[in-house]
Amino acid sequence: MSRQLALPVTLRDAAGFENFHAAPTSVAGQALALLRDQFPPGTLVCLWGGPGTGKSHLARASCRHYTNALYLPLGALRDSDPEDVFADLDSLDLLALDELDAVAGRDDWELALFGLHNWLLERGGRLLVTARVPPRELPLRLPDLRSRLIAGYGFGLPDHDDGQCLEILRFRAARLGLLLGPDAGRYLLHRAPRDLASLMDCLDRLDHAALAHQRQLTLPFIKQVFGW
Repeated sequence: MSRQLALPVTLRDAAGFENFHAAPTSVAGQALALLRDQFPPGTLVCLWGGPGTGKSHLARASCRHYTNALYLPLGALRDSDPEDVFADLDSLDLLALDELDAVAGRDDWELALFGLHNWLLERGGRLLVTARVPPRELPLRLPDLRSRLIAGYGFGLPDHDDGQCLEILRFRAARLGLLLGPDAGRYLLHRAPRDLASLMDCLDRLDHAALAHQRQLTLPFIKQVFGW
């Protein structure tokens, strides 16, 4: 079970390794394989990439995979005291810190994170960090923290083109028991916001509507649901 804290922290039900779509030989597929099967104790993994590239999904999926894990979205916690946020984490198998960009350049956060990194990894824990840019490009003020992040495993997740977005949409629809044909999928890509998070929200809305009305994901039904 993932650790529960009295913090604004949630794990979206959809985030799992089983519904993360990536070719095994792609960078995302290699990151998935390491996090799921080959993440050694006492090591650090950094994921970076733009919005919708899968960083947060993999971070949440990792926390579901390991016995005693904690997911912390730093963007939501940036106004908290880092010493309080990082307190009592001694028994974790995995700590996932999403959106490191949100606290980069903050002396209090960087010092706390540097100490946490050393302490957690020395005890055989795993640390997973995500950001929009690689560690070398983060506006960090603490050189030792940057060097620790650079020394870990690193994966730059690329943006998805339309073909890949369509593949992911159809894959996720199938996981929900829905048949999303190519034409319906392309229509959804054309009309909905193009980032994957928004597309997944649209798919979730269609899932609920299809279940409520016992309908297939036809073009007329998609237009009806969204009023397009």
